[in-house]
Amino acid sequence: MVYSESGVAEDNCIFKTPVADHTMTWSVSRYEPPYRIEFVAVVPEQFVMRLNVVLDGVSNGTNLHWTRMFTGLSETGNGTVEKLAAEGRDKLVKLNQRLEHFVKTGSMLREA
Repeated sequence: MVYSESGVAEDNCIFKTPVADHTMTWSVSRYEPPYRIEFVAVVPEQFVMRLNVVLDGVSNGTNLHWTRMFTGLSETGNGTVEKLAAEGRDKLVKLNQRLEHFVKTGSMLREA
């Protein structure tokens, strides 16, 4: 965590996560609880990612809509973005499982 008044993702929150042998810096760019959160994340000299998460209430629960957009910042970054796209399907399946588990139970599903 770099900056957060509450210690969790909120408006103007900034935090870092490891990505391979780099560090990704995240910033919350839009925060409308409990319906929407958007992030801009940067791996310097590699790529920028925008992540948009929206929750829509429906009669029998909630629909989750999320989109990610990557932009390479260099030739190396373009290669990284292409690699992420190729590996993305398996990771997305796992992420969807974790998100669904959290929405249903309120607890995080961690990898062993």
